[in-house]
Amino acid sequence: MDTAGLVMFSRNAGVSEMVTLESITSVGSPRFSLLTHIGCALSSPTVAGCWVSGPTLQPNAVARMGRVGGPLIWQIKSLYAPGSAKFEFGEILGLLAREAAALGAIHVNCRVAEESPILEAARLAGFVQSRLEFLYRLPAGEGPGDGSVRSAATNLGLRPRLSSDDVAIFRLYSASTPVEVRTHSGMTFDEWTSGIETHSGGVQEYLQEVDGRIDAWIRVFDSDATRYFEIMVHPDSHEGVLPLLECVVAGSSSTTVMTVVPEYAISTIAALELKGFLGSGTFHSLVRTMAKRVKQPAAAVVTIN
Repeated sequence: MDTAGLVMFSRNAGVSEMVTLESITSVGSPRFSLLTHIGCALSSPTVAGCWVSGPTLQPNAVARMGRVGGPLIWQIKSLYAPGSAKFEFGEILGLLAREAAALGAIHVNCRVAEESPILEAARLAGFVQSRLEFLYRLPAGEGPGDGSVRSAATNLGLRPRLSSDDVAIFRLYSASTPVEVRTHSGMTFDEWTSGIETHSGGVQEYLQEVDGRIDAWIRVFDSDATRYFEIMVHPDSHEGVLPLLECVVAGSSSTTVMTVVPEYAISTIAALELKGFLGSGTFHSLVRTMAKRVKQPAAAVVTIN
């Protein structure tokens, strides 16, 4: 028993992916067998573990939760429960948040669909809204069939990301993200790096550098049927979003291309719609802060005579 009411049944279960909190309708019984839903629960490798709440082998809920990128930022990846469940979702979310805190988390995130009944439960469990996010999709067959992300990035003058670029990208993040969002998603360099999500199958990352400053950062994740990408652009360079979109959709004709964009990225949203991307959903990015930041005192200077 990890936390009162929770039992971890698997560690290092499955591949970081964009999953919303949702319920599974169970026909006949208000509960479901763990074995029936274990395939859903174990579908992701970078998740730190899976928890169940309820009697052994007949749980009320199955949840996946783990680090996003580093030890400080955790995310509730998914919560599976019967549609006829009588328990309080807020109680389980609270248990998960406390478990994450015990494992080192200072922020626990979850992404909830706008119409989800879990939204109010999450708020009652102490989660607050960090930002609204919009899912955009470009259906298979709509993207160009020729070229590749690498060749398009080269033609655009982008260069691959290096490990030595982290501090410069953090500056880009600080400039392009409102302070009220950074308060929840990461104010410090360590928090920011902990919140950078990794995906299975590798990632292509490119930077646009202008006069020694990183002006744009793109990340592209390819799987068999989908391509997911992220774009971050400096507020002084928003006119360059459309060429970046040409880069991330290169050679994508046989796949569905999708991205999740925060509400404050107005120029990116406008460019996506101009490019033919379709809005496919609105989500609330919620966070519960589990620890207060402690200001580090200035180093004392001691003089030895």
